[in-house]
Amino acid sequence: MPAATMEKEYVKVIGANGQISLGKKYAGHQVVVQEWEPGVWHVRTAKVIPDNEAWLDNEEVKKILIKMRHMHSGYTYRRNALVS
Repeated sequence: MPAATMEKEYVKVIGANGQISLGKKYAGHQVVVQEWEPGVWHVRTAKVIPDNEAWLDNEEVKKILIKMRHMHSGYTYRRNALVS
């Protein structure tokens, strides 16, 4: 992984309830917040997968689920091509 470079720096105010806004661009996104030391945080967007669903995050399982979805919707598979 390449070393991270800081491209932008912002001054934000932490509100009375302890929150900061990262802007509407990130509204609803999940993030990982690491506190490196008191007053120093590293915030990254992330895709969080619950432990009981982690087995689904696997390429083989994804292929099977896609095949099942297409079969269920009236399509059949023939040599990796969808045929109606």
